[in-house]
Amino acid sequence: MVDRVLIDTCIWAAVFSKPNSSENRTVEQLIEQDRVVVIGPVLAEVLYGFRRREQADWAASRLKNFGWIEVQWED
Repeated sequence: MVDRVLIDTCIWAAVFSKPNSSENRTVEQLIEQDRVVVIGPVLAEVLYGFRRREQADWAASRLKNFGWIEVQWED
């Protein structure tokens, strides 16, 4: 089984704003390896960070292709 990688909001911000960044290169490698997963709170933070609806819609269309992990809160 391949280890999955949860990418935090700060890394997605660099990926979407700096296409030539080292973060972007690393995330692209993880995407190619089908290792990226997303959780709801990170998705919400990423989409909230866009100024225009079209940008958020575009980012959502990319992020929806990754694995999804349901967050379960313990007492």
